[in-house]
Amino acid sequence: MAPDAEHVHPDDLALLALGEQAELDRTHLSACARCRDEVDQLRRVVTSARSVTADDTPVAPPARVWGAVAAELGLDGSASSETDEVAAVVPLTRPRRRTAVLVAAAALVGVLAGSVVTGLVLSGGDDGGVVASADLAALPEHQGTGAAEVVGSGDRRELKLDVTGLTTGDGFYEVWLLGADGKRLVSLGLLDGSTASFPLPSQVDLADFPVVDVSLEPADGNPAHSGDSIVRGTLSS
Repeated sequence: MAPDAEHVHPDDLALLALGEQAELDRTHLSACARCRDEVDQLRRVVTSARSVTADDTPVAPPARVWGAVAAELGLDGSASSETDEVAAVVPLTRPRRRTAVLVAAAALVGVLAGSVVTGLVLSGGDDGGVVASADLAALPEHQGTGAAEVVGSGDRRELKLDVTGLTTGDGFYEVWLLGADGKRLVSLGLLDGSTASFPLPSQVDLADFPVVDVSLEPADGNPAHSGDSIVRGTLSS
């Protein structure tokens, strides 16, 4: 499908998600919810792909899993004995078009999702549980409350956010992790609605970035924190 002339070109959105230089209309990007959402989704794909380790390699489930699936579907289970073991190693090269990098990353995330499903079948659906949580309170001259939880472990951690009654204003909400010193920060993405989940980069140590912050960002094209925090809370285990 051809790109919409009224929006930022997909190639430029891909470059931005990869952290590379892109010539684009940042004023449009700041004001356009559709383009911001696309960048946010692409950034999540890139973050997931860059967090891959050797331990994430999918493994074939044992025969008892196929047997359980066949029994649930009312099949005779003969298909499990004919399952072929597939081991394909696809080298990632740097293509001419940056969007191809994201296509490869998306495919990789799909493979990882398959291995996660297999793991959930074998483990009974354990996601690692809540490892840290925080109550979010409004900062001076603002309104709103909320809660944040970090679930999972290792490279499969997520920050789950639930907020209500946030101060309204021109612009959009963005979720951050702040360093204990208040000087370092990591953007997790844009908040659309009252609940959301954000994957946590494996490189982020919650001991170094324990503060959850939701800010109101103006549509000015500046990716830095506006300094206008609405609610905030410190994670504790």
